[in-house]
Amino acid sequence: MRFIISRNVLEESLNIVSKAVTNKTPIAVLTGIKFDLDERGLTLTGSDTDLSISTFIPVENQSRQNITVFSTGSCVLNAKYVTEIVKKIDSDRIEIELIDSTLVKITDQKSNFSLNSINVADFPFIDFNFDSNIIVMKGDLLKQVIAQTIFATSVKETRPILTGINFKIDGNTLEAVATDTYRLAKKKIVIGDTAYFNVTIPARNLDEISKIVKILKLFFILY
Repeated sequence: MRFIISRNVLEESLNIVSKAVTNKTPIAVLTGIKFDLDERGLTLTGSDTDLSISTFIPVENQSRQNITVFSTGSCVLNAKYVTEIVKKIDSDRIEIELIDSTLVKITDQKSNFSLNSINVADFPFIDFNFDSNIIVMKGDLLKQVIAQTIFATSVKETRPILTGINFKIDGNTLEAVATDTYRLAKKKIVIGDTAYFNVTIPARNLDEISKIVKILKLFFILY
């Protein structure tokens, strides 16, 4: 694997994906971000098994060249180290090369860095394919729903169900409810799609999603 990529584009994507990575785990591969490079572009994936985030950087976007691909491949790099390295580099573009499946070199015109690659085969398989029914919601509306309910969730793990926000869709109405038994917050909105489901999502995960969602759309995958 060898490619040259826009530093700003890579840094932005790393900041998004790293929100799903934890250092509080004895499993080394879960402290890393998976890089998957093919002819179309670069996919970055992070996961702590509870929250998984994936983002795709196309080779070209709106006539702007994001990536120059020399050879494809995959590797897993420690999220903290690779993010810090990319932030410190001053150049507009950086080169990343995987050598012998174990060592990754990150270089620009002035600096050279080396990182050990974590075994990519140990990274958990995460299926992001949307094969089921999908409910679409605007990102700013989702942020509003989360902000108006998340404060009432519990921080105590003794009753895990109370640490999340319950999302219930009945027809075209979404109802979000959170409670720690002392406080109760409820938000109702009308959505464009019609569906029926009931799910509770951990507040920690929703808080991270709220930070990275701008004007993007939320996809509820209905199983």
